[in-house]
Amino acid sequence: MVNKKSALHTTAGGAVVPLGVTGMGQEFMFAAAVPESRTGERECRLLLYKKGEEALEHEFAMEPEPGQGEVHTVRVKLPNPEEYEYNYKINGSIITDPYARLVRGNETYGRVCSETRGAILTETFGWGNALPPGIPLSEVILYKLHVRGFTMNSNSGVKHKGTFAGVAEKIPYLKKLGINTVLLMPCVELLEASGRNLVHGHSAEFLKFYKEHPDAEMTEKRLREEMNEKEVRINYWGYGAKCWYFAPKASYAADSLNPVREMKRMIKQLHENHIQVFLEFVFDLAMPCMLSLDCLRYWAMEYRIDGFQISGSQALYSVAAEDPYLKDRTLIADGWPWGCEPGRRRLAVYQRDFSHHVRRFLKGDGGQAEAFAENMKRNPSGFGTVNYITDQNGFTLYDLYSYE
Repeated sequence: MVNKKSALHTTAGGAVVPLGVTGMGQEFMFAAAVPESRTGERECRLLLYKKGEEALEHEFAMEPEPGQGEVHTVRVKLPNPEEYEYNYKINGSIITDPYARLVRGNETYGRVCSETRGAILTETFGWGNALPPGIPLSEVILYKLHVRGFTMNSNSGVKHKGTFAGVAEKIPYLKKLGINTVLLMPCVELLEASGRNLVHGHSAEFLKFYKEHPDAEMTEKRLREEMNEKEVRINYWGYGAKCWYFAPKASYAADSLNPVREMKRMIKQLHENHIQVFLEFVFDLAMPCMLSLDCLRYWAMEYRIDGFQISGSQALYSVAAEDPYLKDRTLIADGWPWGCEPGRRRLAVYQRDFSHHVRRFLKGDGGQAEAFAENMKRNPSGFGTVNYITDQNGFTLYDLYSYE
């Protein structure tokens, strides 16, 4: 156990609190769900590190208390919480808190991340008088965008390309288009890169080999073949990547150490210009429904998100549709289970076949008038619809009209 003499110490675990980290003055409660191991044991330890340092600074046992199920907690005094990062050691495996509100270690886009840690948030944000626009679903004009891709090109004309700040810089452009809602593709912390990093165009293993064997006649290609190395691959859209659903993506921030502040500032500026913000979440079907629901609640309350496009289990759709904390948020899915709020128009169906028929009609294909008319008037009982012509699947809107 690592524990140096300092003002940091543990106190009694205390009452049940939300999973993750909860601050109470200079004391912080860490709470984690600890599943039973194959041997029937449950063990959890809190690992604390000084920010940016490899060495473990402190380690504390997290204990269950009667009536708390599988939740383990520990309360720790941290006079300077911003100086620390943390992980959990659960049943022998080190993991980054799935409820972490900020994740360190993946600040550089496209670089394979070797280690992640949670960071402790203490900063508050002043929302001022920027209230959510509250635009009815029937009046929504939706613009779906990728935070990085939207402004990364040199012709975007923004100072902070590929970032939340860059999106805010494009507000005049968005208003000129006439849209009143942006739907952000996955922008939570995720591991977009896989494979092996290259150093100055060479793999780290290649450079190390030649340092140790300066006279060797081995090409990098041969070395890669022998080591079965693959170059870095990028999951650009972010679908299916390892995610931390409560933390904004650090590499999407101009100031990668403060993505929370930058994302909130973007949302505030969009709201001030009467533009709503929706987020897209693709939840693993094996993911606990409660974690998914906690995620939606958190973003709705903490970031003032106006709506969500969600993909997940039918159970999630049912509980999200009826959740009291989400009653004033727009929820979009591919379909809603029977019995979900009939007659309410805050639930919408993402109409995927609309684009196919409309594209064919607009480019003059024969026999498409009837299908076009049917799609234009389609209005499922009890739900709204989201009709779109282009999204990330297929041609861009520009390409759609650039070819015959």
